[in-house]
Amino acid sequence: MKRKVIAFLLLTVMIFSYSACGDTTADDVMQNAETNIETVQETTGETEPLFKDNLPDDLDFEGETFDNFVYESSWLHTRIDREEQDGDILNDAIYLRNRLVENRLNVLFKESISSGFTAMNQEAKKIVMSGEDIYDVFFCEDYPTLTLAQMGMIVNFREIPYIDLSQPYWSHSLNPELSIHSRLYFAYSDFNLTPSDYTHVLVFNKQIHENFNLKNIYDLVNNGAWDYDEYEEMCSAVTEDVDGDNEMTKTDRYGYLSQPKHVLPCFWSSAGVKSIAKNEDDIPEFKLTGDKKFAEVVERIFTITWDNNTWFRNKFASNSDLTLNDMFVGGQALFFDNTLFYIAILRGMEQDFGVIPYPKYDESQEEYYSRVEGGCVPSVPVTAAGRLEMIGAVLEALSSESANSVIPAYFEISLKGKYARDNESAEMLDLIYRTRSYDLGDTYWCETLRDGIFMTMFEKNKRDFVSSMTNNESRINKAINKVIEAFEKLDI
Repeated sequence: MKRKVIAFLLLTVMIFSYSACGDTTADDVMQNAETNIETVQETTGETEPLFKDNLPDDLDFEGETFDNFVYESSWLHTRIDREEQDGDILNDAIYLRNRLVENRLNVLFKESISSGFTAMNQEAKKIVMSGEDIYDVFFCEDYPTLTLAQMGMIVNFREIPYIDLSQPYWSHSLNPELSIHSRLYFAYSDFNLTPSDYTHVLVFNKQIHENFNLKNIYDLVNNGAWDYDEYEEMCSAVTEDVDGDNEMTKTDRYGYLSQPKHVLPCFWSSAGVKSIAKNEDDIPEFKLTGDKKFAEVVERIFTITWDNNTWFRNKFASNSDLTLNDMFVGGQALFFDNTLFYIAILRGMEQDFGVIPYPKYDESQEEYYSRVEGGCVPSVPVTAAGRLEMIGAVLEALSSESANSVIPAYFEISLKGKYARDNESAEMLDLIYRTRSYDLGDTYWCETLRDGIFMTMFEKNKRDFVSSMTNNESRINKAINKVIEAFEKLDI
């Protein structure tokens, strides 16, 4: 299997190298890709891609246009297509993937771009309500797309031909969380980089780690011993009032930097607990009022962040504010909450850094869990119901082709090759990808629960967990029941 991965990585690099040459046409790209495939097969003895879908070989959609509607983003890879090759590894992998799918299915890609996800969601709703048949796929964030689904504007994903959710290039860790009452309106697959972009990790300053002679974090992770206790010990060791003014300010050194809204969900996710879980009937339930384990986890998080000043107290909420990033780059913290997308910002950092998952609650916990804050999801408007075969085939082909080329370009070449400073961080990225976790209270109902309750609790150091949950239980369950009832009405 490793030989196949190497083969397709080699193929990707060879095609990228070719793309750097002057006036290259689409036919040139296709011909060169076929030549490189034969070369790689001769070199390795492999004749099949690592990931192969079950689409019929004779599918031909006679030049039909695949229209997708996306929005421009500075914090996620929201574009499905690329206009041209520009020498960037990931850009060119996406470009070539789409040309391969176009050639394979005889379709033509077309992409319309909105200025932002709020504007896009409003426009998508307006289009469907008017009955206009313009787009085949909307690609917007999960929670506004859920609203469209409630209104009956989105096709049930399981009704789309050719999509095979059992295939490994459809996420088996995230997609089970997306359905409600057995209804699934969108799903994550390898053509969609946004859940990986939104995956939270810890980056750590290797110079500070070495200066304080701390335990080898990679060994702790690999031995299953990286937990809250080990994390707290390291944070406490490095936190210092550097300027000696008896106040902890942004000029001092900290164990941990993070926006307040991310602290609780990152740590509770890594502890393997959820703010909203689903019952055996696939119905989301809010039961935190009586959840002793969740309460213990939250109290422990407050202890390891607030009680020893290891977390830099702030109220930053915007991705455009780079204060925390500047502090980390300047050597003022051991750990820094980051997403896989934003690791790129650290590329110019002079001091070395490493990448690790958030810690387990304790050593008895069997697995690490890495929080996915959400993501954009492909949804098919009901106005496109007459083209479901073409749409399903394109989404399936995009997913399988991405597993063979785009995912290696994203992880192996971009994240590991460009940004990871050591082999251990590259191994950690594999672990993080395998252990991604998705919480409905952090995604679908983030405005109500995560940002509406937990962020305020943490910012103000309010630890009255039980009373806060009790006071808000009715409101949260009302929001959940509104979705469930809307879906039930769609079945009538």
